[in-house]
Amino acid sequence: MSKTVNRLSGLLIASALLSLANPAAIAQKPGAAKAGNDKVMTREELRSCMKLKAANLAHVKELNDKLDAHGDEREKLLAATPVDTGKGLREEAGRQLEIVKAADALVVENSKQIDAWNERMAEFHKNKKDMRQAFRKEQELKAERNVLQAKNDGLIADRTAKVAVYEASVAAANAAIVQTGSGNEEWNKRNKELALEEAQLKASRQRYTDDCASRRFREDDEKAINAGK
Repeated sequence: MSKTVNRLSGLLIASALLSLANPAAIAQKPGAAKAGNDKVMTREELRSCMKLKAANLAHVKELNDKLDAHGDEREKLLAATPVDTGKGLREEAGRQLEIVKAADALVVENSKQIDAWNERMAEFHKNKKDMRQAFRKEQELKAERNVLQAKNDGLIADRTAKVAVYEASVAAANAAIVQTGSGNEEWNKRNKELALEEAQLKASRQRYTDDCASRRFREDDEKAINAGK
């Protein structure tokens, strides 16, 4: 009887999954070594691993076919949609977003000045008993606070108004997309479903890597399983 001991090959996918649904979903981390994983598999363990490998390979082919069809449908939807549909509105939303970001930067910068003022005011209260003209210094700090607060109120009000304009531009762009028809909505729904299916395949492939790929097995057991025993 042959005592040959082999290792299961890692699950290799010949055709890459060019996923529209989730580009990172099929990424597979290296299997972590587990205690006892170097033991020779029993026949039933080998049978389970072989079934898992076959199922994963079949699932990859099935998912590739779905993704191909999904990509073809996407191209048809794009071809049926005028190139400039909503383009100007999307560009306007982009411009408004940059305006909001600039307003954010001004608020953040003024907040840093307020933080610095708070630190100086805390330092003043800590040492004012030993200060000359402490009252005058306190009045100067309070006057500075009023200026900073007024500036902060103005910046926040300005940012709020700009955010409202940005949100209106986004709503207009989204409305233009919806008007292109229900095909986009249905495609997006299937896209989410494919992303979930990819995640499930990733988990199954990782299970194979962790539990099977580096395990040794007896060649006689493999032959017996292939013979239906």
